[in-house]
Amino acid sequence: MESVTATALVTGPAPHGPVADFLTDPTAFWAFITRTVLGWAAPYMPVLVPVTTAAAVCVTTARGRMRHRRQRRFADDARCVEILAPPQIPAKGGDVLWAQLAGLLRPWWRRLTDGQPHLGFEYAWSPTGLGIRLWVPGTVPLGLVRRAVEAAWPGAHTRVQQPPELIPPGHVVTAGRLRPARPEVLPLRTEHAADPLRAVLQAATGMSEGETALVQILVRPATGAAVRRARRTARRLKAGGSAPRLARSCCTGHNQY
Repeated sequence: MESVTATALVTGPAPHGPVADFLTDPTAFWAFITRTVLGWAAPYMPVLVPVTTAAAVCVTTARGRMRHRRQRRFADDARCVEILAPPQIPAKGGDVLWAQLAGLLRPWWRRLTDGQPHLGFEYAWSPTGLGIRLWVPGTVPLGLVRRAVEAAWPGAHTRVQQPPELIPPGHVVTAGRLRPARPEVLPLRTEHAADPLRAVLQAATGMSEGETALVQILVRPATGAAVRRARRTARRLKAGGSAPRLARSCCTGHNQY
């Protein structure tokens, strides 16, 4: 017996439309779109170029002024709160403090117009001893911050003082900026067998007269978008996806003031 092969052909009109053109020949599709847009815009170029340039300049100027206005509002009436630690420090006091200050997160529309201020947590060493301070912008309620500190560490006291002069004129300053060495989606470890501040406290000992050392930590509440992005990245890592980009390494600088 011989095998017989039958072939059936179905003919019809070729599909047309933007989607069909894009699927069948993407290069020709984008070339056609580019020619169409350029052909439409060419007669209006003498008007479009100055209008686009003026709009870009206006947007850039407006953003700069808005950023300057935010910084002025943060700096006006800013306060420096000194923290007087109690004899006994609760182990989870830091967690309680930052959990309470998470309420400082503003809604998205206020962040868009007024920004989200940071709080500056500072360790300041001098030949007379160690000072612990909180720098509070002018737009943050001072009473909320003071009550959060006193609630996190029972027995602690706070007092508002005049902001000290961080960099006196004519002094040489050596500074550095530290960043996490691992991706920001990974949580920070809070359980330590030994106090992690021991190395920091020891590094600032033996200072001579006229020397000052500062360690400042700028913090602000994480937005909902940042939390959702971190959760998506964590789920992708758990499913075997690629690791996120690592944070940039620390950089140092040396300036004369």
